[in-house]
Amino acid sequence: MLEDTQLLKDIGYKVEYIGKTVYGKRIPAFLRGVKPKTLIVGGTHAREYITSKLVVQLAKEYSGDNICFVPMLNIDGVEIVNSRLKNVPPKYRKLISKLLDGIDSKLWKANGRGVDINVNYDADWGKGASNLTYPHFENYVGAFCESEPETVASVKLCQKYKFTTLISYHSKGEVIYAGYGGIENKTHSKMLSNLIGYPVEVAKNSTGGFKDWFIKSGYGDGYTIEVGNDKYLHPLDDEVYLEIYDQNKDICSLLESNKWI
Repeated sequence: MLEDTQLLKDIGYKVEYIGKTVYGKRIPAFLRGVKPKTLIVGGTHAREYITSKLVVQLAKEYSGDNICFVPMLNIDGVEIVNSRLKNVPPKYRKLISKLLDGIDSKLWKANGRGVDINVNYDADWGKGASNLTYPHFENYVGAFCESEPETVASVKLCQKYKFTTLISYHSKGEVIYAGYGGIENKTHSKMLSNLIGYPVEVAKNSTGGFKDWFIKSGYGDGYTIEVGNDKYLHPLDDEVYLEIYDQNKDICSLLESNKWI
């Protein structure tokens, strides 16, 4: 991520640090223009960091100024997946050690204190079918909505730039989740589906997600795109990446085209 940050700066991106993680790591966003219309986010769930690689590659190949990229929202969680307790500060080591007991760290979804960022937003918070009310490696909603610094950072970024489209990349399932509360731009949903080749679904019993909050707050169209076939295990590896990239490589061209905007 640090190497990619420098590379993107070298090709003309401005780096805006939108906040810090639980462990104090700065969260980078990359943009060129002063009024980007679209936000593309990866790395919300720790074990799904293949989406960070995808978002960085999309940014490298993008030459416009209408899109802002946040490749890795959940930096602490990604480090837990790959190195367990190695980079966990002493303050959180006992908690994370307990939550990792008996599980493979490669299954970790949460942030650095066991909160699932994608159920922490103010959109029917805590009402999801799989929500938990205690720290866990997945599905814990947090002490209150938007309790986590990563959640707050992404919310403030949207408030600052007033994006009209959100693409939140996750894995896996090869499906596009669209709409919230009966609100969906079906024309745009069909465009995405035709481009990427994934079917569009409306997630049932899913609340508190970034996409949900974005739509509920009136910004515009929000989509959760789940990359990678369900037959693969978490975390998806480089062997799967080329197929994922090929499916999604033209999304930026669509998102800034006249027929979308």
